[in-house]
Amino acid sequence: MLQKLSKWAVGALVILISVVFVLQFGGPQADGIVSDGLQFAAKVNGDLITAGDFNAAYRLANFDQQPEEQQERYGMRDLVLNGLIETKLLAAEARELGYEVESIDIMRNLAENGRAYLRLGFDAPEGFSPAGGQVQVPVFDRSNRFDEEFARGWIQHRLNRSVSEFSEMQVDYAMAERMIQTVGSTVEISPRELWSAFESEKERAQIKYVRFAPGYYADTLDMEDAALEAWMTSNQEQIDSTYESEQASYTDLEEQVRARHILIRSAESDEEAERASARLRAEGLLAELRAGADFVLLARTHSDDSSNAPRGGDLGWNPRGRMVGPFDEAQFGTPEGTISDVVETRFGFHIIQVVGKREGDVAEADAKREIAERLYRTARGEELAQEAAAAVLAELQGGLSFDDLSDRYTAVEGEEIDWRRRHTAALSVSESRRFGRGDSVLTGPYNSAPLNTAVFAMAEVGDLPEEPMTLGEDVFVFQLAARERANREEFTDDVRQRLAQGMLRSKRREVVRSYISRLVTEAREAGTIRINQPDPQLEDEDEAAAEEEEAS
Repeated sequence: MLQKLSKWAVGALVILISVVFVLQFGGPQADGIVSDGLQFAAKVNGDLITAGDFNAAYRLANFDQQPEEQQERYGMRDLVLNGLIETKLLAAEARELGYEVESIDIMRNLAENGRAYLRLGFDAPEGFSPAGGQVQVPVFDRSNRFDEEFARGWIQHRLNRSVSEFSEMQVDYAMAERMIQTVGSTVEISPRELWSAFESEKERAQIKYVRFAPGYYADTLDMEDAALEAWMTSNQEQIDSTYESEQASYTDLEEQVRARHILIRSAESDEEAERASARLRAEGLLAELRAGADFVLLARTHSDDSSNAPRGGDLGWNPRGRMVGPFDEAQFGTPEGTISDVVETRFGFHIIQVVGKREGDVAEADAKREIAERLYRTARGEELAQEAAAAVLAELQGGLSFDDLSDRYTAVEGEEIDWRRRHTAALSVSESRRFGRGDSVLTGPYNSAPLNTAVFAMAEVGDLPEEPMTLGEDVFVFQLAARERANREEFTDDVRQRLAQGMLRSKRREVVRSYISRLVTEAREAGTIRINQPDPQLEDEDEAAAEEEEAS
């Protein structure tokens, strides 16, 4: 019969159903399903958000159906309460502008579309807030027709609200949504912004670059007493401050050894002949050391432990039990200032030089010198990295190519190379992938945004920066290797429309975010927001009341 009715008749019927729904289920007989009394979740400009309002919104979002751990992890209570507070503020602004939303409109939306309004806090994680500020609710029967009885039961027993309470909350939500649309409608996208977005989408660049790691220069620094003492004189305040914060680590120490080692690597699974060859190499190095060779130099040149070979094999201070058994026994059994015999462990064959031993309290002067060595090594490593980067950049600006750098710093198989290149390259020569204006240029712990900006400011392939760039702890020198530019012919009306839609969504969101943030900030500063987190027990009581009502 409905299919035969004209369009206006269908509309009239929906309005009639909506009116009946409000009159039948929104009157006094439906009020007071939950008596909130003086309990409240928050007050906004004197307007009450009851605990029942909060619980209804929480259930409307279906958050109560989520695991407790997930509710806590995502702060779902805060999302709902913030949404209610923001809604009150936005609805008040909408009323100031003269906007109106009637309960009949809310019920018409429910009857026609089966949707209810819901707002979470604006900073809710992506995917939490409902699209268009509305959620689908179960008020249709199996024939997809509005079911008055079922809708009444859903409002009363699921949300624990009377129809009038539900419609009042929905009016506020709808008013807030109207205000959000009003604020968002003020946003425009200029032709310049569209072209910039098109450039960002289409332009690509590629660079060749070299990375200078201060840690490498710090590790390979030959500590000279005169340079260290001069630095200590100029940085005594920093040394004293560090000692004050670390003093406990130099007090009441168990026995410790500071040792260097040379490792000739050989796995226990190696053939016997390979193990014998490795031991023979170690014994040959030991003979050189017994004859007066420099331990630091031999460690840098021959040790297979690349983590400390650049430091001359220095392992720092170690207590008993930190190293594998045979090594530990040997380092604590070797007198200070002497060199052990060849020591075999599961890693291979070691030669150990014991530099020092200590126990108990370390003298303040010794502790401060140790701290100074560490601080000086770090500071000097940073200086040397900057100096090396500046020198290489000068060579590139003078006509040296990156290929020349690659040849200089990349080892060729069978080539005789010094220990610096054998263990850790003084610099790393690399080529990036092609990247856009908003992309990350480098992999690793870097914020490469400044590098990206500098690259796209370059005019021609082959351009170099005026000075090295520091990103994180490392220093970089780079050169523009390739550049793809945006084409005006490809900047069609369809492209402009697509870009404008995406930009409008993003820009409107930021404008609305700023607007809501200002409303909340002003209200908090004026003291007109009062939050009283709902008692979890109240939720339990509400749920019990709902179950009891449903059972009856």
